[in-house]
Formats: sequence, structure tokens, C-alpha cells
Amino acid sequence: MKPAHPSVKKTSRKLYILLAVAVCFSAGWSLHYINSQSNELYQQAELSIAKMQKKSHAITQMAHAMQNRSITLLKMLNQTDAFVKDGQHQLLFRHANIFKKNRDFLQAVELTEQQGKLLQELLELTGKNADIQMFVANLLLDDEKSRAAKTLFNTAVPNQIPMNEIITAFVALVDEETNLLLDELHVKQDGHQNIIIVLTIMLSSCVIFLFVTFINARKSNANE
Repeated sequence: MKPAHPSVKKTSRKLYILLAVAVCFSAGWSLHYINSQSNELYQQAELSIAKMQKKSHAITQMAHAMQNRSITLLKMLNQTDAFVKDGQHQLLFRHANIFKKNRDFLQAVELTEQQGKLLQELLELTGKNADIQMFVANLLLDDEKSRAAKTLFNTAVPNQIPMNEIITAFVALVDEETNLLLDELHVKQDGHQNIIIVLTIMLSSCVIFLFVTFINARKSNANE
């Protein structure tokens, strides 16, 4: 059987080289695209996690405001100086403003259905208890300590127990949401990593092929 004509060999070699170059460009572009997708995925995850952290922070601030209102009422109960007591009374409104600020934030952000239900339930309870707390505060301003203490310890303070349970449940839901997001991120990132490995192998193989072809071509030209 006659060996292939040199021109045929050169044509075949050029076709292989063109094919290898095309594969190299495709693999390189795909690597760039996958890396861009991975970076975008991380950025989206960071934004989502930051939002969840803000939700946890907001509900925690609401819890602190609730606790501080009770602490302030206890201080008013033991305070005899009318001016100091009036200052403590004003402090109740500051705590209320902190609560409202974080409440408004949570009402504005995207919540899951369960988180939304818990927030609504919490707001209903806190709204009722806030009226009781202000009733206690007004009793203390009028020096009706006995009645104020009875209402505070029998009603206002115990009312906060279910509120704290709701807040704990809300934080747990946010943590669960964060963990699900991280798990999803890891799965997608593992998939991207596997694709990157395959593309890297393809790109390396093409580069090696082109290098070997170039060396062989030089040897062939030298022999001719």
C-alpha cells in the first residue's frame, strides 16, 4: 500500500490543528464562563447571607428592646426620685422606637411564610403587652406602686415568655434558611469544580497535542 502523499499528510495535520485550536478556545471560554458563574454565585450568596444576618439582628434588637422595657419598669418601681422616674419613663419610648425601627425593617424585607406568621404573632402579643406596660408606667408615675407591681409581675412580665419563644423560633428559622443556602451553594460549587477539572484536562491535552504537532512538523520540515 502506497504511503500517503505529503500534501495529504499536511492537510490532515492542519485539520487536526484547527480542531485542537477550536477545542482549546471552547474549553478556555467555558472555563472563563464557569469562573464568572462561580463568582456571581458567591456574590449572590453573600448578599443573601447578609440579608439573613440582618433579619436575625433585627429580631434580636426587638427582643432586647422588650427586655429593656421590663428592666426600666423594675427600676421605676424602686425609684423614689420623681425626676429620675420621669427620665426612666421617657426611656420606655426610646426602647419602643428601637423596637418599631427593627419591626419596620422586618416587615419590609422578604420573609418565608413561617417567618411572616411568627412575626405577625409576635407583633400581636407585643402590641397588647405594650399597652399593659404603659399602664404600669403611668401607675408608677402616680405612685401607685402596689397596683403597678401586681400588674407588672402577674401580667406584663409573664406575657414576655411566649414572645421570647417566638423570637427563638424565628432565629432558628433564619439559621435553617442560611444553612439551606450554604448547602445549595456547596452543591453548585462542587458541580462547577468538576466541570472546571474536565475543561482543564481538555485544555491541557489540546495544548500538549499542539506542542507535539508543532515539534513533529518542524522535524518533518527539517527532513524534507
